[in-house]
Amino acid sequence: MFSYLLKLALLFKLLGVTLLAMVIAWVWALAPILTFFVVPSRTGSTDADLVRQLYPCHLVQPEWVSNPPQYDFMRWAQCETPARLFVVFVVWIGCVMWIARGQRLVGNPRIES
Repeated sequence: MFSYLLKLALLFKLLGVTLLAMVIAWVWALAPILTFFVVPSRTGSTDADLVRQLYPCHLVQPEWVSNPPQYDFMRWAQCETPARLFVVFVVWIGCVMWIARGQRLVGNPRIES
């Protein structure tokens, strides 16, 4: 009975972490590619300025994917989205490993002190 409850707790923890990762991926990681915006542009402003204004926390600099003065928002979004998804994936894998390790330590009677 006790091992059944441990397995059920592990399942709920993994399900919770996975759902949280999916929400974060949808809200944060996919935001640059899914955002449709209509922003009145200032005279002389570039897409790089728009990226810095809309997404102050970005992993890929706009200058890395385009040459000045022809900055391209869509090219930046196509590079930023996989980078953000990779960060979410690495954190999710780390959480799953941490939960599985903790579950293994709890479920193993020889490790208890």
